[in-house]
Amino acid sequence: MPLFLLLFITLLALITRLINFSHTTWAYDQARDAFNALEIFGKDPIKLIGPTTDIRGLFHGSLYWYIIAPFYVVSRGDPLFPKLALVLLHLINIPLIYFLAKEITGKKEIGLFAAFILAMSFDSIQYARWMSNPTLAVMTVAMFFYGLWRVLHKKPYGLGIMYCMWAISIQFQFFLVYLGVFMLVGGWRRSIDGWKGRSVGWWRRKVLRSRGNVILFLLGSLFLLPFFISEIKFGFQGTQSLLGFFLGHAQESAPFAQKVDFYINSLVKNVFYSVAGASQGFARTALGTLVIYTLYTAWKYPPTRFAKLFLLMWFLSPVLIYPIQKNGSYFLNIGNSYPLITLFALTIFEITEPVGKKYQNMIIGICALVIAFFNMQLINTYSWEGERLFSVQKAVDLQTEKKVIDWIYADSNGKVFAVNTVTNPLFINTTWAYLFEHYAQPKYGRKPFWAGEPIDARHPGWDIPFNPTGFDPGNTLYLIIEPIPGIPDEYIQAYSSFEDTRSVLVRKIPFGTFLVEKRTIIKPESFSRNAVFELTQKREFID
Repeated sequence: MPLFLLLFITLLALITRLINFSHTTWAYDQARDAFNALEIFGKDPIKLIGPTTDIRGLFHGSLYWYIIAPFYVVSRGDPLFPKLALVLLHLINIPLIYFLAKEITGKKEIGLFAAFILAMSFDSIQYARWMSNPTLAVMTVAMFFYGLWRVLHKKPYGLGIMYCMWAISIQFQFFLVYLGVFMLVGGWRRSIDGWKGRSVGWWRRKVLRSRGNVILFLLGSLFLLPFFISEIKFGFQGTQSLLGFFLGHAQESAPFAQKVDFYINSLVKNVFYSVAGASQGFARTALGTLVIYTLYTAWKYPPTRFAKLFLLMWFLSPVLIYPIQKNGSYFLNIGNSYPLITLFALTIFEITEPVGKKYQNMIIGICALVIAFFNMQLINTYSWEGERLFSVQKAVDLQTEKKVIDWIYADSNGKVFAVNTVTNPLFINTTWAYLFEHYAQPKYGRKPFWAGEPIDARHPGWDIPFNPTGFDPGNTLYLIIEPIPGIPDEYIQAYSSFEDTRSVLVRKIPFGTFLVEKRTIIKPESFSRNAVFELTQKREFID
């Protein structure tokens, strides 16, 4: 029966993750990753480093690119196929949370309830559909803490699992190096257990030389090796960047109270997008109640104390990164949905236990329906925007971008035309270079003249060839303006003002959160970044 229910819940999870599937966040990061993934089967098969972090000179690992690369190649650059692959990989989380919840609480029913909540969780759905390197760390962080659970319970292979999952997690998202703190705890605990009444030879033989641990440690080291090689190759650039970040952070750090407030608000969002989607206020109340109840019952009832404190520690563990965080991204708490949902399921079961099995099942069923209802509301309201929990810009949606391109080609009526874009990051056309190369070119057989800033060779897409003709007086120029926030309004105005010096505005056409200016070229002058900067400064002075 549990297996059948688990299969049903997994199917339900797949269905919820396919709602509005074609609507996906597609911005610079996604285009960058797509270019790099395609290069793996082409001109650059060996990639030591992956995407850039928020710290200049420091990089994530390249494992994510290798995972998505085959799917980009098979689909000939269509992002929806790699996205489907990520969704299917994320389905592993359903049996995984069932297993972990059952292992920690000792009850299959709690495992099934936790699996159902995860299947319906808007938080989990967004992670499953998000085409970015941190997404798969949801699983590896969960497995890391499972390893810690095994260590604390003196079970074999715990430390090896921790080390291997730590290394893979760092590949996906470098800031997860902070989990090394728990590695030290696990290592200390394991060494204490090993030394008690044992000889040095026994400890080495049983712990270090066990075949399972050796394999896990070797595998983990293999995933860490590229970081060390790249450090040597690039003159310890990452180490210097990291040191520079910590030195600069000590001088520019935000007030402690502000960081605490931000951390608490992030936990409230986790609760809201997973189990309490009625309102932010309700989620805040639910969070406080859950923490207080967990601490009280852990103190009052020793049999469940260890499991509850372990889950609470896991849920709150991202607190270690908040003192030094810079960007305030939602995924700073990556992986803490597992303990949150398990704690919530355990709490519901405990609270309803006194009413008897019949009424308990009824109450739990009602709770499941309520959770499903509010999460479905979130899905229906926001899934058309793509993965909004992680996007700086509002609704940078692949479907809308395709509509923009389709309209431009239809409006050009087969004639040559030019294109410029206002993007985030500014002056970097990677997103649209990819779309014109892998969507427009196969569909329409031609690309426009690129009338904007040439892409810096440090950014993917710089070598994409555009049409050498089309930038002549009388021809049409389309200025594509990406949505805000992420692009200062003064730059949007400055771009339009610059285009006024070489073209005449015909009309503006909105496409969701995007805006396209159709213009007629009057003076085919090259784009000037400096001119845009000057126009921005003039506008600020006037304002």
